[in-house]
Amino acid sequence: MKRFRAGAKIKQGMAMILEQNAVCEVEILRLAGKTNTLQAANDIRARLVEVATMEHFKKPLKVKLQSFVHVRSSATLSLPDGITIPKNKGKYDSAVAGEDNLISRAYQLHDTPVLMVGGAVEDLTMEDTEAQIRTESQQVISFETVTTREDEYTDFAFDGCTDAWCLEVKETFDPHNCLTLKPMDNVGRQRAKILYKLLWSCLRPHINRRIAQPAKRSHWTFKFVRQNLARVATVMVIFDHVQEDLESLLRQDKRCLLRNLSAGHEKFLMLNGTDLGRDMEGSYLYFDESASVWIRSGKVSGRSFEERHGEHAKGATLPNFESLNSHFYSSYPTKDCTSDTSDTRLGYFENLSVRCGLGYSRSKQGTQERLVAASHQGSLFHWEESILDKVEGVNFRGTVSLQDKQIHMVGYLLELCYDLAIPPDDNVSRNPGFETTLGIFGSDELY
Repeated sequence: MKRFRAGAKIKQGMAMILEQNAVCEVEILRLAGKTNTLQAANDIRARLVEVATMEHFKKPLKVKLQSFVHVRSSATLSLPDGITIPKNKGKYDSAVAGEDNLISRAYQLHDTPVLMVGGAVEDLTMEDTEAQIRTESQQVISFETVTTREDEYTDFAFDGCTDAWCLEVKETFDPHNCLTLKPMDNVGRQRAKILYKLLWSCLRPHINRRIAQPAKRSHWTFKFVRQNLARVATVMVIFDHVQEDLESLLRQDKRCLLRNLSAGHEKFLMLNGTDLGRDMEGSYLYFDESASVWIRSGKVSGRSFEERHGEHAKGATLPNFESLNSHFYSSYPTKDCTSDTSDTRLGYFENLSVRCGLGYSRSKQGTQERLVAASHQGSLFHWEESILDKVEGVNFRGTVSLQDKQIHMVGYLLELCYDLAIPPDDNVSRNPGFETTLGIFGSDELY
């Protein structure tokens, strides 16, 4: 059994490297203006030899360049003795001057045959790879990318925001009675509908951007998300976590949907070093106090916010290879980190404020029952029987009961909704969310 699992992990790792390489190849050719006539992988590589210059390799992300180099250096996950892959992408000018960085190494190998073989490249079509590249540069608000049927969008709308429902929201997500919540009058209901529309429009680009494997982009998980998106949007409005004038964002790009912490610090509860952080779990947010931007959402289930923040603080010291290649930790290392992060650092971990998105306390009576209550118009979340059957079959670490698994799903749902509200240019997370149900772990932080 262990041998089988190891083989599956090796196969999955190779597939992820091949897919990142395929996306990198198409991106380079797109930058060179040579994608119109591409039909197959062999055609891609022939055109790379023909047109690629070193300048075309300065744009792709680090993980793509590493995959590009890897598949031309080794046929397996392991590299041959004496061969290493540069850890730093480096600067284009330095590459031109002869420095051995990812840009120069990738260019040196651009006319070298691909040694690694597998099914991933055949599964990843040209349409898929170009769509993934396009969405990397798109901001969260882009209605042209919505491909889901309009009637499905209407089917999943939520009109059950009664006083009783709002009271359940208050009892569940403000268990220590710390906040004064927004009354849901007609203005509030209209804001919730607009936010639902905005989040709906962000979901498909998010899926394309964060999930390389096309088959997983239509995973049952995202049916659960769409069925509950309007409900979470309503709760986000009740907690006053979003911009006041959402209607103006329907026509604007590059805008964060969340209220800026500098203008609404009391609305996002502080978690680090507080009783709330020690008691609650759910979705949390990181805010860069220096740049005054939200940079990441996260989820913790089965342990507290404070425990998860402590794990992040340890990872930000970059103590090992895995943490060094985390986009989050390399973007926000601690000040006493000894690794060279000059090429990746956006700020310091000490300048991040960890805040509560939507959290809950299992110690409070009735919380778990409300989170998993069977679907009806007055329940907090929609739980379709077919979805529950799928959830029951998922192996969430440390959970046995369906109820505990449902609470994990709620945590993932809340994390994703806040992730969608942060513009990709500011968002340092590269994970798709729902990693356990999707079977994707660290896919964008392979190295």
